[in-house]
Amino acid sequence: MSHVPSDARICFRCGYTTPDAAPGTCPRCGELLRGVRRVRALGWVLLALGAILVVGVGTIAVIVTNIVLHTGAPGATTGFEGGAGVLLLTYTLFAVIISFGAASVASGVWQIRYGRPNRKLMFVVLGIGFGLLIAGRIARVLLHHW
Repeated sequence: MSHVPSDARICFRCGYTTPDAAPGTCPRCGELLRGVRRVRALGWVLLALGAILVVGVGTIAVIVTNIVLHTGAPGATTGFEGGAGVLLLTYTLFAVIISFGAASVASGVWQIRYGRPNRKLMFVVLGIGFGLLIAGRIARVLLHHW
């Protein structure tokens, strides 16, 4: 994959690239063309948000793991009172959110490096995001019943 000149414009839908810096729509599909600088700026946003998710939820997972491992220990001030199902659901949500963050980081790095989105990575990020929504709904239903 080659680097795209910084004044080029790119179509997010079909991947069409033009060296023309003037705004406009894609001649192939009619989607609005975006400048490479904007694509790279959005890549930085993806990278930052993905890193926040990975580090933040990873930290929470470590804290929860510490609480679970020390439940019932002498002198413990916190403890886990849920069952195995709640624990499994919690770690599943952690895994989905961390995966979404990691895919966002990868997509952001790609956009920064190449100045264009990677459609496959975008579908992975969207798929994980959709999975996160589904997992959240399932968690809500299951936790309501426990």
